[in-house]
Amino acid sequence: MVLNMLFDNYDLLMDSPNSTVKMRKLILQLAVQGKLVEQDPNDEPASELLKRIKAEKKKLITEGKIKKQKHLPPITEEEIPYELPQGWEWVRLDDICSYIQRGRGPKYVDNSEFPVVSQKCIQWHGFQIEKVRFIDPASLNKYAKERFLQTGDLLWNSTGTGTIGRLCVYIHDDNPYDKVMADSHVTIVRPIMITSEYLFSFLASPTIQDGFEDRASGTTNQIELSTSTVKNQVIPLAPLAEQERIVAKVDQLMHLCDQLDACQEKASTKYESLNDAALEKLLSSKTIDEFTNHWQFICNKFDLIYNGPAHVNKLRQAILQLAVHGKLSPQDPNDEPAGELLKRIKAEKEKLIAEGKIKKQKPLPPITEDEILYKLPQGWEWVRLCEIGHICGGGTPSKNKGEYWEGDITWISPKDMRAERITKSELHISQSALDKTSINMIPKGSVLIVARSGILKRMLPVSINDIECTVNQDLKVLIPYQNEINRYLLILLKGHEKLILTKLVKKGMTVQSLEYSKFFQYPFSLPPFAEQKRIVAKVDQLMHLCDELETRL
Repeated sequence: MVLNMLFDNYDLLMDSPNSTVKMRKLILQLAVQGKLVEQDPNDEPASELLKRIKAEKKKLITEGKIKKQKHLPPITEEEIPYELPQGWEWVRLDDICSYIQRGRGPKYVDNSEFPVVSQKCIQWHGFQIEKVRFIDPASLNKYAKERFLQTGDLLWNSTGTGTIGRLCVYIHDDNPYDKVMADSHVTIVRPIMITSEYLFSFLASPTIQDGFEDRASGTTNQIELSTSTVKNQVIPLAPLAEQERIVAKVDQLMHLCDQLDACQEKASTKYESLNDAALEKLLSSKTIDEFTNHWQFICNKFDLIYNGPAHVNKLRQAILQLAVHGKLSPQDPNDEPAGELLKRIKAEKEKLIAEGKIKKQKPLPPITEDEILYKLPQGWEWVRLCEIGHICGGGTPSKNKGEYWEGDITWISPKDMRAERITKSELHISQSALDKTSINMIPKGSVLIVARSGILKRMLPVSINDIECTVNQDLKVLIPYQNEINRYLLILLKGHEKLILTKLVKKGMTVQSLEYSKFFQYPFSLPPFAEQKRIVAKVDQLMHLCDELETRL
């Protein structure tokens, strides 16, 4: 069996990223397809179990303990995702439950005897009573008896991107409260004569969970799982004896996955320590030869140091940081110094001012000793970004004017900033939008910077446009006065990413933004033009090696 083979290779799984996540999904999927345990021809078939469930529901309705359910449509061929083993049956969820209903939105108080379960209480690892809210006792009369949670109820999150579909089995004895309710974002599923854990296995399996948010109804801001959808969900029903064997096997294998998780966490700590030590040596390189030696060590010991893409991303960042400190490629005393490059940049800037293409700037203060971050190699210069390029922004044409969005002019927004070179965009604007709004064309070879976005919490997206384009208001553009230095400027910004995110980004509740004036006047390191080309070539070479190393993972 597939699982036996996987667990026989336990040591290999330890070093495989996300292995237990995939294993858990596989276990659940095999369980609900009848491929996890042996079938027993002596088991009472699921059809007989269904007869008993139907009789029990009829009895409960007669006694007034549950309400009569609406007639369910027959299951169609299109609804059946796979073939079932002998003795199994496809049913709708409402066929095998005595109660399926969402909770209510009660009036809350700071504390009372009556807790209300919210989405936060329902986690994949189980129910968390400490996250409940409390209902005003005066509102309790709105709750019928069946709305109080019972042991064995499945609690299914019904709304919200990222939380919808998450579920757990409720055990009443695990909390100190007598009466517990659910709010309107939680669906209560109460099976009858069915093992709750078996039902959980199917509802948590990839058959249900994969693409869950795409199948939910509602808007972008609020998606939801309707009660009707839950009741009509098609379920594979195994014979009761086999359900019990499946649950026992799932528990056993999930326990093995827990052990694997613990081993991986321990191994991850080891990898983290080795990775940090290797990067510290790399970043402390004082000469090119030292860097080469430390780099070779990392390549030779890669399997001992790295076990996931996050570690390789740290290595990439270290390479960029060394590049902008002048520690990645050798200096050549014969190179024309950066001061001469700055003279040509200044001349080009003055030419553009004279031609009326850009406005004259206020004089900038000289860079002081207090602003200098580290010692530069011979021939390098400290320079402010606004001295080496023209800075501009963008905008968004009115979405109410359809003619503005019926063109073929590339319009870059932060979601297009996924690569170092930009050649296309998701949306396009028309010439009419360009003519009638303040949006301007950005020349090819400019440096595009995401200046306002939640992503600035963790990274600074920077790209070069390989085509003429326009940009939206969340981007800032640096148009170099010497276009040939644009690739180094990209490396410069990425190499100072941590500094920029720490010192030059204004924090907001949901959105971060660059402090524009401070950012564009901040001093950065500029090498001689010839060395810039060597740095770019070396970075490209090493990033290619990082890609190759990453594929080994």
